[in-house]
Amino acid sequence: MRGEQVQGRFSVSSEKESIKLGVTKDMVRTVGMDIDWWAWDPVASEVDPIYDVGSSAVGRRWKKQSTIPVVSAKLEQGIMQRNERGLYTVDQLRLTFNVDVIRGSISKLRGTTTTDDDYFSQDPDRYLRDRIVFRSTVWSPAKFLPRGLMGNDYTLISLDLNQVNAEELVNDPQFLQYANYNPFIPGV
Repeated sequence: MRGEQVQGRFSVSSEKESIKLGVTKDMVRTVGMDIDWWAWDPVASEVDPIYDVGSSAVGRRWKKQSTIPVVSAKLEQGIMQRNERGLYTVDQLRLTFNVDVIRGSISKLRGTTTTDDDYFSQDPDRYLRDRIVFRSTVWSPAKFLPRGLMGNDYTLISLDLNQVNAEELVNDPQFLQYANYNPFIPGV
């Protein structure tokens, strides 16, 4: 008579490790790319109490960036909105990470040693002030989407981001170098 908890030839943990190694070997190393992740530093920042902008003295600050490999990146051009204030577009970006890579990289960047399987669902709002640089453009996280559930652990995490336009970067000295970037002019 068979028991109810039969796992078969391979356990969930061995399948999970096989998926993570396969994603890293087949995707990240062949077609993947790197992004720079800047973690928000609330201790070093001085933010206006009413508006979400840095003060004139100190301003908003981020910790030194960490380069993180990405499984895939999907860029969507923003919809052109014409109104009384002029033309304004915001692009969206979806990045997919190997969960172990992103968990380890963010823990190191923030100076924590978490091993929690629900790392991003504990307090997902703490990432909303982080900044990510992808192809010389600054992005702001909007939503985390855990994917690939194996047992009680995820194998992939997708991150939806919104573009931070150049006029929004003028109050952030660490990102001023990206404020003058124009993707339509080669070499700029």
